[in-house]
Amino acid sequence: MRRIPAPPHALALVAFFAVGGPGCGGKEGDSSSADTVLGGPSTGVTDGGSYAIEYETEPSPIPLSEPFILRTRVTDPAGRWIDDATVVVNAEMPTHGHGMNTTPTTQAEGDGWYRTEGMLFHMPGDWQIVIDVTVDGALETSVLAYGCCITDA
Repeated sequence: MRRIPAPPHALALVAFFAVGGPGCGGKEGDSSSADTVLGGPSTGVTDGGSYAIEYETEPSPIPLSEPFILRTRVTDPAGRWIDDATVVVNAEMPTHGHGMNTTPTTQAEGDGWYRTEGMLFHMPGDWQIVIDVTVDGALETSVLAYGCCITDA
């Protein structure tokens, strides 16, 4: 498989996540795996600045071509949980002009956490996790980069 060129900021991500775990689909301690997970920021803010976003995935790192769960916590700038939001999570590959082949669903869990099932990265490369937060009819969006499963082989 050919290597997808990394954007200039990816070198910092590679350095940051180099100690973070095995590559997509690899097993911890499996030195025969040629995959490298780039990962990405797991925190951010919405475009309007009203909400802080953090997420975690099950499993972690995100596997290639396997379903995963994304749990998102939404807080206000003071760190108070937002439990009354409508949260919609999706992902896209902007350089390819497409999103996922699945339609995820999100449910509130409490304490500011929202659980999204049905996520699947079907291709290696640069993804964007798009998190829409709507409170009282006002929509704000957080877009977080995630480089998945770049293969050297």
